[in-house]
Amino acid sequence: MARSNLASLWFSLGRFEEAEGQYRAALEGAVAALGQDNPRLARFHQNLGQTLMRLDRLDEAQQELDTALRLRPSGSGALDADAAETLALLGELERRSGRLAAAHEKLRQSLAIQRAAYGDDHPRVATCLYELAAVYTQGGEFSAAVPLLREAYEIRRRALPAGHPDTLLTMAGLAAACRKTPDCEAIELYEALRDVQRDALGPQSPERAETLVTLGGLYKEQNALEQAEAAYRESLAIRRAALGDHPDVAWSADNLAVLLTRREVYDEAETLLREALELRRRHFGPKHILYATSLRNLARVFALGGEPGAAEPLLAEALAIFVETRGPAHNFTTVVRVDYAECLVALQRPAGAQTQLLAAWEEHAAAGINERQRQRLLTLLVDVHEQLGENEAAESYRALLSGD
Repeated sequence: MARSNLASLWFSLGRFEEAEGQYRAALEGAVAALGQDNPRLARFHQNLGQTLMRLDRLDEAQQELDTALRLRPSGSGALDADAAETLALLGELERRSGRLAAAHEKLRQSLAIQRAAYGDDHPRVATCLYELAAVYTQGGEFSAAVPLLREAYEIRRRALPAGHPDTLLTMAGLAAACRKTPDCEAIELYEALRDVQRDALGPQSPERAETLVTLGGLYKEQNALEQAEAAYRESLAIRRAALGDHPDVAWSADNLAVLLTRREVYDEAETLLREALELRRRHFGPKHILYATSLRNLARVFALGGEPGAAEPLLAEALAIFVETRGPAHNFTTVVRVDYAECLVALQRPAGAQTQLLAAWEEHAAAGINERQRQRLLTLLVDVHEQLGENEAAESYRALLSGD
């Protein structure tokens, strides 16, 4: 018992390797005392299996959990509930292994047993609902996950102390699933999460900064640019204070800079993007996709501010990185190539722009650019061919642009 208690302590502290050693020793002692097939060994196997899951040793974990389930007596009451707990862990393991159908089956079975054993408002029911929702979200079925997460959240909100980590986790999961679901109140959920995190974790918590980033993006999608700016500014301030020299600071600086570019606040946007660029260069290197993204965003500041000469080398560098890391027929590569061509047009270099645009047109179908980007590409192709006196080619692209 002492070893099991010590193992539980290590597990609660996230020190899973120490927990594994103690759980193994406890299991060996129990086998010596009880024999190999005693039902009381089920809890020992389950504890060890759960620890191995946290260590991402899923095959070993499954062996222990399968043994635990085999040792559970089939009956009624508490023993059924214990079996349901093992089933729920096996369901989580199946999900993490990508076997979603098997995960769904085990978690549905576990949920039914736990509802019967504990009633609808028990935290164990909430845990099973949360894990079942994770199966749906992993499979892209967000609308199916939302009602499960709502129920799990309400159970945890009523049953657990205010600001409990499990309640916050469920609230965040519900907000994220709602964001992917039409006609769902994602903004309201993220606003509520922001406020709950402030009270539970403090106003400067990294988790709250992450929520503010998402909330800023949602505001921007609704064209509520002042609210988006406020959310991005607060997120950046928190991350600078809490994290210092960290890639997440670059994320927040980049988000705010892109928004300020949209609002034509170019000087501050440039300063923020130079900060993001340097952070990403230090942490990821000068050939990383995120470094190239910041290059592209900084180039847009110059281009929109009437400085295409300053934008051109940044876009050339960004394009080279995208081609190398994502290949020529990738959405991001094609969009940056069109940016570069547009910059060359502004510099009165139509022949160079034509080369880039023709390459972009050749790639665009495979790259999967959206209709707005396709229209932009066709418009530039028309303009450049007209500048070069190639009117027949210009007319052919104009026909595509008009849908003829």
